[in-house]
Amino acid sequence: MTRNSKINYYTLVIICTLIIISMLCSVTYSQEPTFQKLVCTSSYVIDGDTINCTSQSKWHRIRLIGMDAPEIMQTCKDKDGKEYRCGLTAKKALNDMIAGHIVECDLYGKDRYNRDLANCFVGNKNLAYSMMEEGYGVLYLYTQYEQKTYAHYKDAEDKAKSDKKKLWAGEFTLPSEYRQARRKWESNLRCYSWEHTYMAATKP
Repeated sequence: MTRNSKINYYTLVIICTLIIISMLCSVTYSQEPTFQKLVCTSSYVIDGDTINCTSQSKWHRIRLIGMDAPEIMQTCKDKDGKEYRCGLTAKKALNDMIAGHIVECDLYGKDRYNRDLANCFVGNKNLAYSMMEEGYGVLYLYTQYEQKTYAHYKDAEDKAKSDKKKLWAGEFTLPSEYRQARRKWESNLRCYSWEHTYMAATKP
């Protein structure tokens, strides 16, 4: 390998490292709430903590504040050690809560993916709180505002833990850790592919 090839190779390694670091960075939420209220005339569940909402002919993708549900492709183990699709189970649970009902949401800002962050309700039922109380999600408070405003959400998680409901009946990886591991795997795979493509292109 020539001197210039070595320099380019090390540059590629540095770039890949920076990509991995950036992808592992946490989602940055808005610190201050906007307090916009939405009434969803139609709703569609994306996963256990995200819904699509149509309000006044405008479409919103909403991320429920305060809880984190398993990712769609994530698997967990039940009390007997049997693997199951906990991400799909959480999605179905949220869908059952909102099916045939009007969903009302209080928006508090946006995340880095431009999703609306919101507290959503069906009647008096807080969706995020109820999902955690039934063991379909875990506590996820990111900003100081969320930690202060939704500290009582821990009661829902503690109850699910105590009653060994759903996720807490068996074994599972925290959704945030699952996402982090997947991003790292995808970044390593991408860098591996770039490295071999580069080596093949510069091979004498």
